[in-house]
Amino acid sequence: MKKLQLFSLLWLTGLFAFSFVPAFAQDAEEVIPADEEVVATAEDAAVEVNEEVEAIADDVAAEVEDVENAVEDTAEDVAAETTEQVEDFAALLNTDEVQNAFSGFTNEETAWIIWIFAGMWIAGLLVILVFAILGIIALWRAFTRAWEGGWKAIIPVYNTYIQFKLADMKNWFWYMILIAFIFGVVAACLPDYKDLITKIWYVVSWIIGIVASFKFARKYGWWVFASILFVLFYPICILVLGFGNYQYEWKKSEETVVEA
Repeated sequence: MKKLQLFSLLWLTGLFAFSFVPAFAQDAEEVIPADEEVVATAEDAAVEVNEEVEAIADDVAAEVEDVENAVEDTAEDVAAETTEQVEDFAALLNTDEVQNAFSGFTNEETAWIIWIFAGMWIAGLLVILVFAILGIIALWRAFTRAWEGGWKAIIPVYNTYIQFKLADMKNWFWYMILIAFIFGVVAACLPDYKDLITKIWYVVSWIIGIVASFKFARKYGWWVFASILFVLFYPICILVLGFGNYQYEWKKSEETVVEA
């Protein structure tokens, strides 16, 4: 009896043990393909990444080549244009008119003539620079007499606004900006008429500027004919107004009230 019980126990134990063998085998079979699938996926991903990197490298190389070609073409165009200009200048110097003009001069005399023309050109630039500086100083003094900060004369565009303001035309300054914007939009929409629109804008702005300059001079006590001269010879007349003893009209009226 004991032998039968022992045999039954061993038989059940063996049966129980063999029942787990398929499970372990299934788990092993599942683990191995899973690892192979991960490796295969990683290899595919690596291949895709390499392909993308190669494609990006090819695109970058193509773009670099295009840039190099564009730079070379631009350099060639600039060199060709410069060479053409030099050749044109050389051809101009070799014309009969130029040769005849300098035929009666020695090399030393020709050099002196060139230096004289260069000196006249530099002197002209210096004169323009001096007039510009004196004009700013004169406008500074004119603004100060109208109780405006003189520093406003050195700021481009803003000094024009102050002149319009002192001429009682500050709204027209903004109208000019609005008109310029409208003309710019119209010119962009009608490129065939851009030159005509630009000329019309120049005429309109020129007329408004003339009126503003005329009224600006009148505000400082200039009579009509003098104000017309102020418009025609502004660079000189602004010096006369700024360095002269002209007072702004509402400042004169305030001084009269104070003296009374």
